[in-house]
Amino acid sequence: MVDIPIDADKIKAKYQNGILEIEMPKKEEVKPREITIEAIEG
Repeated sequence: MVDIPIDADKIKAKYQNGILEIEMPKKEEVKPREITIEAIEG
């Protein structure tokens, strides 16, 4: 069970050389956003 919202439409799985790789991306609203802050001196 995963506690964060997952974008089910974008889940991918790959099996290669005995290794199962599963990609479960977070929904956009859960991803952290970067905010630029400008310092104004004066």
